Amino acid sequence: SQIDFTVAPQIATKFSDAHIPFIAVDIPHPGAFYYGADNYKAGRLAGRYLATWCTKHWDGLAGDICLIGTYAAGPYLNARLSGMYEGMVEVLPALRTVRCCHLDSKGSFEKTHDALRKYIRSRKIHRVLVGAVNDLSALAALQAFRDFAIEDECAVAGQDGCIEAREEMRRD
Repeated sequence: SQIDFTVAPQIATKFSDAHIPFIAVDIPHPGAFYYGADNYKAGRLAGRYLATWCTKHWDGLAGDICLIGTYAAGPYLNARLSGMYEGMVEVLPALRTVRCCHLDSKGSFEKTHDALRKYIRSRKIHRVLVGAVNDLSALAALQAFRDFAIEDECAVAGQDGCIEAREEMRRD
């Protein structure tokens, strides 16, 4: 399991040349048995949930959509973001007219947190739907909103189900 899709072919070639079968976890590698989610479908499910939440709590009115990816992971993992957006607009077609920004987490909590803080400072924040490619990015986004004491202006969905995210969901 490694997320840099640009080195996946070299890794795959080494295994193939050595006649060693291998399993790729989360990021497909050429010639490997892939073990992971259907990223687009997983994202679509999260997007539908965000839009449903927006309908219930904000009367379907969002001010921004912010999608946080890890671009080093390439198109397979980031298909979650496409799925999230499509899931949101499937439930709430009016979201197609809402400003949507894409941020790169660079695979780091700190970089995601910094990018979100910059995003928050750059605009008037009101009802932001945040879709994150993983829980690390989702938690960093949530912390950035908390830093500005505007946590109630965001709804955040991540992917993975890490322990920290599950603990966050249990909070009052």
